[in-house]
Amino acid sequence: NWELVEVHSGTLVLTNPVSGGGTFNASTVGAQLDFTGETTLNGAILGGSGLKRLLGNTIVSGASAFTNVELAGGTFSGSAAITGGLTNSGGVIQPGGVGAAGMISFSGNYTQTIGGRVAIEIGGTTPGTQFDQINVGGAATLAGPLDVTFIGGFNPAPGSSFAVLSYGNRSGTFAPLTAPAVLTANYTASALTFDA
Repeated sequence: NWELVEVHSGTLVLTNPVSGGGTFNASTVGAQLDFTGETTLNGAILGGSGLKRLLGNTIVSGASAFTNVELAGGTFSGSAAITGGLTNSGGVIQPGGVGAAGMISFSGNYTQTIGGRVAIEIGGTTPGTQFDQINVGGAATLAGPLDVTFIGGFNPAPGSSFAVLSYGNRSGTFAPLTAPAVLTANYTASALTFDA
């Protein structure tokens, strides 16, 4: 476990695995903290006005706080409630992880550029435990791909609806958007749903 890592100027690269809680600050504009190894965050604070970049595989759980955090590579998986937001410029967000449903919530904004990707799995009708869900309390700015797959042999009943992304407001859309043929994507004022 880490207690405090603070960068005041320049870039610090954490190549070894990081696990647990703790505070990771890039305290000033221009300071940067790069996580390149396996990162497991449970109740961690990624703070300060400098940039924090997640470049390796990251697993989140519990409650964490993010300020100026960019997913620039690897996967971002697990289930967590995150105070703050995230920019996905080059990684894959996959709530729960491969073959498991999960829910990731951001109280702030979520931005995805064309280099980022979201991978959603649906294996039932309950969000967070049977299908993946991302909740954004603020603005969702969308670009880049979103892929939806079924897990566990799931076949949705006609009329089923899966809210895979909720948001306070939205600009842009995922492109390309790939999903099983029985599902239709529907952007509403507050959510992206896939309807059977």
